[in-house]
Amino acid sequence: MGRSYYEVLGVPKDATEDDLKKAYKKLAMKWHPDRNRENPEQAEKNFKLVAEAYQVLSDPKKKEVYDRYGEEGIKAGMHEAPHGSNEMPFSGFSNAGNPFGGPGRSSFAFSSNFLDPNDLFHEMFGGLDPFAGGAGMGGSGAGFGGPGMGGFPGGGFGAGRFGGGGMPGGGMGFGAGPRKGEDVVKELPFTLEELYQGAEKRLKVTRRVVDATGQVNSEEKTLTVEVKPGYKDGTKIRFEGAGDELPGVSPGDIVFVVKEKPHPRFLRDKDDLIMKVRVQLAEALTGTTLNIHTIDGQTVPIVIEDVISPGYSRRVKGLGMPNRKVSGSRGDLELRFEVIFPTHLSLDKKRKIREILQN
Repeated sequence: MGRSYYEVLGVPKDATEDDLKKAYKKLAMKWHPDRNRENPEQAEKNFKLVAEAYQVLSDPKKKEVYDRYGEEGIKAGMHEAPHGSNEMPFSGFSNAGNPFGGPGRSSFAFSSNFLDPNDLFHEMFGGLDPFAGGAGMGGSGAGFGGPGMGGFPGGGFGAGRFGGGGMPGGGMGFGAGPRKGEDVVKELPFTLEELYQGAEKRLKVTRRVVDATGQVNSEEKTLTVEVKPGYKDGTKIRFEGAGDELPGVSPGDIVFVVKEKPHPRFLRDKDDLIMKVRVQLAEALTGTTLNIHTIDGQTVPIVIEDVISPGYSRRVKGLGMPNRKVSGSRGDLELRFEVIFPTHLSLDKKRKIREILQN
């Protein structure tokens, strides 16, 4: 009996024409080679089989032959010839043991009216191919087919990608692939602390998708955005194929761009952090000890013994942001000093300061 076309489409024997169409569209979308890049050979095989099953079960004459004689009857290229037909009766088997032979048998003739799977796909979606990439369906190039493939006269579905001559005006060209949709780009804000230690955000997105009937609907899904320690402002996190899936294009990507929020104490320079420190004039002249609160929540004492002059800075190693290229490494913390001068001094204080500085 061979393969069951009913099982291929997942329909009962009393399936209506509408049932067959729905089953075909769903499975054709599922097994279209442009949707199965990782295993194109198996996808092409299934895509062709779905087209074959639909064309047999949706054609009353082919269905009658299939229901009586199974896949062998179809693959023998037969249909029952009406009385008075000019078609050549089938004689491919001897009468002995031949289910189609023997006295009083029906007369059958070869039939080659099978559409190329590409053409059928094009026709079933009303000329709108969700994976066409701008080119016409069908076309030239090697594919299924070849002489006598599957017992179909002239190579089954013909000599195009799936064996057929295809539609005029070029081909679907699986090799070239469909045109990819536009990326959806969205900025995602993170605090400097989140970029230091890493963070994870779960976001609900809504995209447009094409269903098995070719209709465009909305679909909601949740994406988990993982920010690793040391990510910088402008880092892109890409979700391939998560964008809109529209007729004529393959899904684009959703791209989240890291946006660093301004920090009240730190300014970032690559993996280094810059911190402005204000000290009184007396501290600038005589030295001081600073308790610095770092990005990782520590409090680190920094002893300053130098005279802090205008433009003075101090670099502290390893207190900056994580270095993404070197595991366990961090940038530096640069302290930039600003000296606070008094707004008023008494005459006595001025005299004493002058004496000290002059000596």
